[in-house]
Amino acid sequence: MMNKKLLAAMVAASAALTGCGSDSDSSSSSKTFLETAVEANPRTVITAAVDNCTEFGGNLDETVCVLPSRITATGGSFSKDVTYYLEKVTFLGYGDKELETASDVSFLKDNPIELTIPAGTTIEGAPRSAFVVTRGAVLNAEGTEAEPVVFESADADLTGSSEWGGLVLQGFGVSNQCPDTGICNVEGEGGVGFYAGDDNTDSSGSLEYVIVTEGGYEISTGNELNGVGFMAVGSGTNVDYLQVNENSDDAVEFWGGAVVAKHLVLTANDDDSIDWDHGWVGGIQYAIVKQVNGDGDHVFETDNDGDSMDNEPRSMPTIANVTAITGGLKAAIKHREGTGAKFYNVAVVEQGTAAKCLDIDDQATADQIDTGLIYTNVALGCTTALEGDDEVSGEDFGKTLLDSQVSNVEVDATVAVDADYVVTNANAITTAPTIANTAITGNTVMGAVENAADDWFAGWTLAGSL
Repeated sequence: MMNKKLLAAMVAASAALTGCGSDSDSSSSSKTFLETAVEANPRTVITAAVDNCTEFGGNLDETVCVLPSRITATGGSFSKDVTYYLEKVTFLGYGDKELETASDVSFLKDNPIELTIPAGTTIEGAPRSAFVVTRGAVLNAEGTEAEPVVFESADADLTGSSEWGGLVLQGFGVSNQCPDTGICNVEGEGGVGFYAGDDNTDSSGSLEYVIVTEGGYEISTGNELNGVGFMAVGSGTNVDYLQVNENSDDAVEFWGGAVVAKHLVLTANDDDSIDWDHGWVGGIQYAIVKQVNGDGDHVFETDNDGDSMDNEPRSMPTIANVTAITGGLKAAIKHREGTGAKFYNVAVVEQGTAAKCLDIDDQATADQIDTGLIYTNVALGCTTALEGDDEVSGEDFGKTLLDSQVSNVEVDATVAVDADYVVTNANAITTAPTIANTAITGNTVMGAVENAADDWFAGWTLAGSL
């Protein structure tokens, strides 16, 4: 762990360097936000490594690199032999700025800021810090099973929550908060700038074998960062083998876009494990969610748009092969605000707390049942299946889904998960479902794990988290 006096000196030196420079000239008022940002932090191309720190604008002392507030050098790589320290919010690229013209968008897409984080690298964050991959930037976090990339706080362990902010990816994907015409700038949660556009195939790079732990610092009342926030991230982005652990807000949240995340492990997160809003049409395949018994909120909190529930594009992700061990204080699955979703081969199992499995709110959401909200091979292993709101005939709107002739839902409190995370006592799946999202494969596996040999979650996740 870094010497605290050394860290203080490095931060002071970094702040002094940041304060240098001339005032903007009188012509700056005619420049777009992006032009002003590029002028202040010119884009540079790294052709050879210097020390894997200063070429990114960082301040290196021995093996600790204090990162700058903005990285605008492209083509370089961090090093696993250096610990990277987030003093505050570090932006990769310029795309968080409020774009004004089509030329701004073209510049970001044609001149990406690209960064590689190799296997075994550690990024540590201070309170109020975060790492934000902005629109047009590309982050390739290339962990391996033996050496994942780890985002954590700066203390000596990997447990605890709200000790730093989190990881944010912003893309040019579609949000239903975008205007009908013109440039789209949606302001991101947590004060991390703007995101969104018109390209659901956009790529923000790759997260592979990445762990994010101890995050979710509350920036202001009710304004916390998620473990990983996917803000209009496109389907060109690769997300495979990602763990979010002990985040004080949501583990992962998706605002619009079409990214598909695979092999997720979401453990001991204080708020919701999976959250979506504003037109997300991507998906998840293979996920293990494990809440702390008696802690946390929903496993799934799912929304379209609270201000205009039928806003298009409607949230309509594909969720396949999920095993959720719920112990939270609220219903495991909550659909509301006009969302749709297609669930395939999903199992929810309760532990000590007598959790409820399903809660559906709002007529606009109930209207999606059998068309946009469909369950295929879903097992609800809760003593009490429904939340019990008085929305229809004294029951939750979820009863409409359970009674559906289209959805296939098994309600059985004996459904369980064994020590290898294999779902037991659920009905066998005899026919693989046909799934429209081609990034997700239909199969006959109930939940995230087929058998004891299918231990894709082992070897790279945090010890003791599962």
